Amino acid sequence: MAMQFRTATKNDANQIKDLIEANIVSIKEKKQGLIEYPQYNLAHYQKILSEKDTISQVLEIDKNIVAVALGYKKTILKKPYFKDDKIIQHLLKSIKYDFTYADLVVVREDHRKKGYGRMLMISFIDECPKQTIIGAVATKPIRNEKSLRLIESLRASKIDELSTKINKNEITFDIFEFDS
Repeated sequence: MAMQFRTATKNDANQIKDLIEANIVSIKEKKQGLIEYPQYNLAHYQKILSEKDTISQVLEIDKNIVAVALGYKKTILKKPYFKDDKIIQHLLKSIKYDFTYADLVVVREDHRKKGYGRMLMISFIDECPKQTIIGAVATKPIRNEKSLRLIESLRASKIDELSTKINKNEITFDIFEFDS
């Protein structure tokens, strides 16, 4: 089994899009996952992965991407394709210093409970510029326990909370900060 962590490229966009979409859940499903995460098209992922201010890491096993971490430097968050993201807009208004936003960590279902998410996040942190990393995790009405355990294992601190409506559903996110 050939396993490697590496930076994602534009050519990985289709596999990354499929992996993310397989983990998007509606609040009504009462499941863990990317709760009410926006569904982007392939061109969006290709564009983002081409941006110099995107921080990405994938875990590839036998040439298949089984996990992905995506994040963005503050500079890219001001671009039009993030204008409707309520978490990002909140962060841009409330955090005045430079930061990297850790948007998501997703591990394919058949590769979970092997420590890959934590290893991937450590690899992601290593790739980030030496500045604060900010992340957000849904906590109400569904508490994303897996993500919270991962963030807590990396010794992140809660710095804020955001309650907002996404797709007509009230969702609360805890905002975390940790240094790279």
